[in-house]
Amino acid sequence: MTEAFDLHALVHYALRREVMAWRTYERLATRAAPGDAQAMLYQLVSFEEDHVRQYTVVLRPQIEASGLDPDTIVAAAEAEPLDLEGVVDEERIASAPLAGVIEAAKAFERMMARFYEAEAAKVSDPFIHGVLDRLAGEERSHEIFLDDLLTALDLDPVDDAEEFPSL
Repeated sequence: MTEAFDLHALVHYALRREVMAWRTYERLATRAAPGDAQAMLYQLVSFEEDHVRQYTVVLRPQIEASGLDPDTIVAAAEAEPLDLEGVVDEERIASAPLAGVIEAAKAFERMMARFYEAEAAKVSDPFIHGVLDRLAGEERSHEIFLDDLLTALDLDPVDDAEEFPSL
């Protein structure tokens, strides 16, 4: 038996994580020197902000019909201390090796892609299904973008499971 689609759970889970992702990339951009790498980080901020817009604009009718206010959820996530799945937080962003934080962000993007794929498989509404499929593909492309960022920063990928546990 497949798990039932739950719009409330999707919106609360996904919106919070998209806001945390954009805030993480924004903080990383302040650590990077001006140039291509910093511009790439700000592009990632824009990608994640676009995901939030897909909820707050594109899916607004469906979300509001279920009794939720996406703007309230976004505002609450913006006010929370920065914490990306317990892996990247304010302290780690400020002090951890940049390559390690980027690797953690790649793992987060993979996790979100799998999440959107699983949610898309549950939903019967073709419009919501299409939005979730698109989001899954975009999350996969962010992982590739982060690999390009490591190259632009001339950083070697790291696998520091102790500092950044797998998501």
